[in-house]
Amino acid sequence: MEDLLTINDFQLSGRVEPCYENGACLFHPAGEKGRHHLAAWLSHLFLCANSGPGIPSQSFLFLRNKIFRLNKVGNAESILGELLNLYWKGLHEPLPFFPESAWVYASQLRKKPDDEAFAREKALGRWLSETDRPAEGDECLDPYFGLAFRNCDPFANTDFFLYARRVYGPLLDCEEEIRNA
Repeated sequence: MEDLLTINDFQLSGRVEPCYENGACLFHPAGEKGRHHLAAWLSHLFLCANSGPGIPSQSFLFLRNKIFRLNKVGNAESILGELLNLYWKGLHEPLPFFPESAWVYASQLRKKPDDEAFAREKALGRWLSETDRPAEGDECLDPYFGLAFRNCDPFANTDFFLYARRVYGPLLDCEEEIRNA
C-alpha cells in the first residue's frame, strides 16, 4: 500500500522502504555523494510528513564508509513544498543546481560558516577538477548540464549558491554522522 501526500498543487505517492522499527534505511554501497544525501533527504521528508502512530521519525543513510542519521523534521511538509516549487521551476527553466557541487558548497559552508570563499572554491573544484581540465566524474562533463549552461559560467549566477543552501541547508540541520569507518 502506498502513502499519499498532497502539498500545494502536488500529489506525491510512494513508500519508503525498507522501514524498520528504528527508522528507514537507505543503502548506497559507494562513497559519499551529494545525490545519495539528497535521495535519503527526500525519502526522509516524505516519511516525516506521513508520520503517525507506529511510523518511525528517523532515517539512516548507509554509505561504504559512513553512516548518517536523519532526525525528525517537524516542518517536513513545508520543506517538501519548497523543494517541489524548485522542481517545478526547474521544469520551466534551467536551474543552476548541480547536486555534487552544491553538496560540497553547502557542507563546506556548514563546517566553516565564516569562509564562504573557501566553500565556493571547493564547489568549483567539484564542478571542474582543480587541474582546470575536465576529468571523469566532473559535473561540468554532464551532457545535460552542458546543454543547459553552455557558453556561460554557471557559478557566475549567484542563484547556484542560493539553491545549494535552500536544498542542502535544512538537510544538514537534521543530519548527523554517527559512524565513520
